[in-house]
Amino acid sequence: MRAWPVLPLSFLAVACVSERGPLTNQMAQSTTRYLARAARQPVSWQRWGREAFSLASRLDRPILLYVGADECRWCTEMDREVYTDPALGALIDSFFVPVRVDRDERPDVAERYEGAVQALAGLHGYPLTVFLTPDGAAFFGGTFFPADDPVTGRGLKQILPEIVKSYRDQRAFIVQHAALVRQLALGKSGMAHGVLQPGTLRMEIGSVRAALDVLVETKQRLGTFAHTQAVALLLGEFARSADSSSLAVARSALDVMLDSGAVVADAALDDPPALVRAGLARDLAVAWALTADARYRDAAAGELRGLTRGMDMSDDRPQFADREAYVIGSVLEAAGAIADSAAERRGVAALDTLLRRVYAKRLGVRHTTGGGGG
Repeated sequence: MRAWPVLPLSFLAVACVSERGPLTNQMAQSTTRYLARAARQPVSWQRWGREAFSLASRLDRPILLYVGADECRWCTEMDREVYTDPALGALIDSFFVPVRVDRDERPDVAERYEGAVQALAGLHGYPLTVFLTPDGAAFFGGTFFPADDPVTGRGLKQILPEIVKSYRDQRAFIVQHAALVRQLALGKSGMAHGVLQPGTLRMEIGSVRAALDVLVETKQRLGTFAHTQAVALLLGEFARSADSSSLAVARSALDVMLDSGAVVADAALDDPPALVRAGLARDLAVAWALTADARYRDAAAGELRGLTRGMDMSDDRPQFADREAYVIGSVLEAAGAIADSAAERRGVAALDTLLRRVYAKRLGVRHTTGGGGG
């Protein structure tokens, strides 16, 4: 996950007086014992629902979603150690809309954001501590957080100021990253139902994983479009099922590609280099979102620079609409994920140019041979 810029807690404490929102603790009206126990906490917990999201939108604040359960030991610990702290409660009420959910009352909400936390941090279990945009998209989260941890920086007193500053100063990145997390978290709840059996799919994914692992172990150079798609498949499998073996093989393959420079130097004759690099850029952006490894973010930025330099469509060379669209789509997705606004602008400009060249009214999209011929 992203390393957030730090804002001193003392600065935010001053702002608490003037920015305290129209919040009151609503847990006394709850129907479950777990939620009702939080009625006396110095946090203005809101009930899950449209009203809470409307309030977040009106106040222009992120939502702090906390999902717990009656029999959850670490939920009890977090309630006792964290949410009884008046200073922390004041900070939360001043800059967030806090929403509390009983896992057993709303298993649908719990499952949805459990998948988001897996995509964000690779963590399982409860409680869930998730930060959302006002439309409900998760952009940061985890499980148990202590109130104060100045050594590691994992305490809420360290994390909350960082999130506040990032939400204000880097809103575009927050929204884009949340969209990527939502896409990655679809997995378990969003899988299609049809004639393909889950066991068959798992077996085929296992075959891809084994084949790619052999290439990595035998130190063969990886530089084809198929290799980038295999990595994408394994990253997607990890996002859906938290299969650590899929993530390990995908990361090993990415490391080989980056260390050897094979993607640039040895792309197969049937695979145009731009297509391979586009697939790699997508992989790197997703890998960064899943692992928070800055090396993947920096490598994705490098691939985007190379791709956008080659996006000059003003000449009369043939345009293969599907291939060009894949490259542009990869640029836009990867640029959004790593907040590269320059690459985004070039990608949008290239898409506009491509549409002018390949789209014909009432006929759809065509390939062009140059000079406008289709």
